[in-house]
Amino acid sequence: GVQQRVLGAEHPNTINARHNLCSVLYYQKKYGEAEADCREVLAAFHRVLGAEHPHTVATLELLTLISECI
Repeated sequence: GVQQRVLGAEHPNTINARHNLCSVLYYQKKYGEAEADCREVLAAFHRVLGAEHPHTVATLELLTLISECI
């Protein structure tokens, strides 16, 4: 989207927007799509912010919720 073009794919705000999309997919019960995207978001947050950052941890928690539904 526009944010990705302006800020770049690895900008924390762009990654966070993708995390939010994963949450929406989870609540829509689109677990397969949510899981794939969430794994990418987790990897990006890990690269950009590190394993201990709250955004990374929150994404790992979301991925766990999604995985429990598959």
